[in-house]
Amino acid sequence: MWVVKFYDIDCSSWKMRGCDVHLFKTYDECVLFLLKEHYDLLEENGDTELTLEEFLEENKTLEDIYDEMFEGFEYDIEEVEI
Repeated sequence: MWVVKFYDIDCSSWKMRGCDVHLFKTYDECVLFLLKEHYDLLEENGDTELTLEEFLEENKTLEDIYDEMFEGFEYDIEEVEI
């Protein structure tokens, strides 16, 4: 199993406001979750005209979006045993 810790960071003070924890069966599911979260931020800020499907066709890995990630887009991915 894999855990994604997705942090809510206040970019003005760099203080953590919260942390969402999500459990996934595979690493690929973790990546897909984070790609969708990144897309949601892009869409909220008017930084994309792509649909989610188009965005996911162009971006398959976290490295694909690394250069355009928002400053407060912080996460950890860990493999855990259950």
